[in-house]
Amino acid sequence: MKKRLAVLVVAIGLVAAACSSSATTETTTTTAETTTTTGGPDGGMPETAPASVIAEDQTSDGTAIVIKSVDLPAAGFIAVHADNDGSPGAVIGHSDLLPAGTSTDVSVVLDTPINDDSVLWPMAHIDMDEDGEYTFVPPDNAIDVPGLTADGDVAMVPVKVDVSDEASAPTAAGSEISIKNFAFGPADITISVGETVRWTNDEDSIGHTTTSDDGIWNSGMLNPGDTFEQTFTEPGTFTYFCSIHPSMTASITVNG
Repeated sequence: MKKRLAVLVVAIGLVAAACSSSATTETTTTTAETTTTTGGPDGGMPETAPASVIAEDQTSDGTAIVIKSVDLPAAGFIAVHADNDGSPGAVIGHSDLLPAGTSTDVSVVLDTPINDDSVLWPMAHIDMDEDGEYTFVPPDNAIDVPGLTADGDVAMVPVKVDVSDEASAPTAAGSEISIKNFAFGPADITISVGETVRWTNDEDSIGHTTTSDDGIWNSGMLNPGDTFEQTFTEPGTFTYFCSIHPSMTASITVNG
């Protein structure tokens, strides 16, 4: 128990310092003092190691980024941190709850879109209180602590994101939306009046809905493999969400 608490205190303190400090630092990898915590399977605290994050430099419309792969020792999240002089800063977006094990192509919608090319820091966090909600506001409320690699480092990686308007432009497949890794993809599309949008639940075992904010459509439960279609007959911008996981949001712009 003492070892576990020591790891959590060290990891929280180091990440909190990175999130709040404005001083320049040349260090981009935070190292904890030990590599693992105990507990989890025997009813104790969830394990925090080993975790890993793989993400590639990418072009985005500034509203979201994609993490290629994340491995978690227990259920948790990917939190995207802004850059603070070469280290992770404030959290600007996070995923919904991810299961223990490997998740791929995880899309994280940013709370505030970025307008310029930026370096962002996807970081693994563990759902320590097992409530399914991301809670990390250091130093006073840093419950869901960072996950650690097998070497005891915080599991994170810097990603260069080039912001381009072309990244959000509709394509020939723009009316096809995949629901996967607790996200709608693409999250924002543009179509013309009279076009039909089709959603497909590509999750392995999780149900979702596509539900418009203004009640125009509601797919009901879409089990894995299920599809739903909606034809748009009027111009406008239509926002929607998953009624089971309300943090999953997206929009459709319909041109007249």
